[in-house]
Amino acid sequence: MRVWIVGDNFGFPNGAGATARVHGFVRALRASGAEVRIFCATPTELPGRRVLNIHVRGEHGGAAFEYACDATVLPDSLPLRRWLRVRSARRLRAAARGARRA
Repeated sequence: MRVWIVGDNFGFPNGAGATARVHGFVRALRASGAEVRIFCATPTELPGRRVLNIHVRGEHGGAAFEYACDATVLPDSLPLRRWLRVRSARRLRAAARGARRA
């Protein structure tokens, strides 16, 4: 079984409450034999602060993760923030189409 966890307000693999919940889901799903993939739809790190999530893709706790917008740090520019949402939606749609073919 393949499971995707998609969200836009949690950082991964480092974060707060929502991230802890995702970690719990990953542990439970992996224990049941599922292949888990996590998509963060928007950047979660604020510019000018210490960045905890520096990798836009990787693996953590047996689950592949990816920032679908290809960035972990939120841009200062509002138009660029909106563009990242569009990019994220396009990448998620492409990934879903690819998963259906596999």
